[in-house]
Amino acid sequence: MTRTGRRGSPAAPLQIGATVIAVHHSSAALHAAGLPGPQGVYKRALRRWYRRAYLEVDAVMSVIDPGPDSSRLRTVPLRLGLGPEFHPRPHVQRGDHVLYVGRLSREKGLRELLEATAAAGSDWRLVMRGTGPAGDTLRERARQLGVQRRVSFEPYTGDRDELARVYAQARCVALPGPHETFGLVALEAAACGTPVVTAESTPSVALIGEFVQTFRAGDAADLLRAIERARIQGQDLGAAAALAERTGWDAALSAELADLERLAGRR
Repeated sequence: MTRTGRRGSPAAPLQIGATVIAVHHSSAALHAAGLPGPQGVYKRALRRWYRRAYLEVDAVMSVIDPGPDSSRLRTVPLRLGLGPEFHPRPHVQRGDHVLYVGRLSREKGLRELLEATAAAGSDWRLVMRGTGPAGDTLRERARQLGVQRRVSFEPYTGDRDELARVYAQARCVALPGPHETFGLVALEAAACGTPVVTAESTPSVALIGEFVQTFRAGDAADLLRAIERARIQGQDLGAAAALAERTGWDAALSAELADLERLAGRR
């Protein structure tokens, strides 16, 4: 059992009788949104590439519906899982800032997040933690909007225990991208007990439940309304602990292994 091979070709694994699975990590819309120029043209080209790559595979594993991109149904779900670091931290003091964690790039909805920050009626701070090609552009946009003193840029951290503390210290965590195909940051933050804000279409919304406030993707005004709701939302550490337990990697991988064994048995 394998993923698609070099250049997306499953030919070699198929020849030896292996079950070939295409793992649908992201959508054509997400890839296109990260490129300068006509997104419609990019999406059409990327979808043609997806459809060729998935043509001969036995199955497609995905969090989202891969049909629009690949013309294939999802055969097995690609599950989201959490490491043991992501759990409630009752002794960490919750701050007043809104936190973004992730890549600083054009497809992540960060211009709308800056616009929402500028339109806010209160002077809460926005902390953007991460790196990426849009960093300088976002700093300039914050200056143009007059919120440069309320927006800080901090480096990415690869230490998961530190990241969990960063989540727990925030008033809420915003994940504003319109094309999220996982939304893992939202799940991680919620498991730490922190309210999250993300687009209605983000896949992890279905797992987070009471911790999430959603908004219409691309709508800065609706994003601000969701942030203001999340900022006054209380913490339910018991519910966060239950979320962390049921979405841990042990449970996720056990369920995924059962799916893969069923798939292999049908071949």
